[in-house]
Amino acid sequence: MMRKSERPSTEIPTSALPDIIFILLFFFMVTTKLKTAEVKVKQEFPAITQIQKLERENQAAYIFVGAPLDTRYGRTPLVEVNGTFISPIRISEFVKTERERMGEKANLIQWVVKSDKNAKMGLMNDVKKELRDVDARDLFFVAERK
Repeated sequence: MMRKSERPSTEIPTSALPDIIFILLFFFMVTTKLKTAEVKVKQEFPAITQIQKLERENQAAYIFVGAPLDTRYGRTPLVEVNGTFISPIRISEFVKTERERMGEKANLIQWVVKSDKNAKMGLMNDVKKELRDVDARDLFFVAERK
């Protein structure tokens, strides 16, 4: 029996607090989407009327085409992959590297071209030709809705 002079304990049990913190930390680590690289080319997309969303965005490899933001590299549109500028003929090396990185899921890679609307068609044709030569046919172009 408790005496009248004794008060019940008002402490909050904190033994489960570390478990809750780690569960929240794990949840945010799993659900957060990390940006892989900062784009170094100008990105102003052409406007279109029909658009389709990527189904497997986590299995996409991005190729950026546009004028460099840093004028040290000139003003003519360049091709950028994984944060580095390459010539269109080196796209085959990029495709091979991405396929090796994906391993078993290499045949599921979606090749996404994010091109500035002022990029020259000759450069875009070179990019498409190189992708076609290495059998990278699941190709998407990024655009904005009108």
